[in-house]
Amino acid sequence: MPILIRRKQKRRMRIQTQKEKKRELALEEVEELKSKKLCIEADIASLHASSVQKAKEAELKGLIVLVTESNALRRRAEEKMTMVVSLFKMIEEKKKEIK
Repeated sequence: MPILIRRKQKRRMRIQTQKEKKRELALEEVEELKSKKLCIEADIASLHASSVQKAKEAELKGLIVLVTESNALRRRAEEKMTMVVSLFKMIEEKKKEIK
């Protein structure tokens, strides 16, 4: 009888260890996704600032080329914003998995 109890205990311990490892991996993934999200958000802020600068410069100099560049920067910022939204969703899904 004691042998069966030991086997069950070992099995429970093994299962618990596996669950803990999965949880740790999921937490690491969440942290990676958060850092990617922060980097992309910084890029968006930079692109937006550059876009505003180009637009102001275009007004002062009256160059359409600068308006085009400003619009291109804004479009890139919008594309990156969709990436941020998808990363946010992925983070939320991972958090649900952890719980």
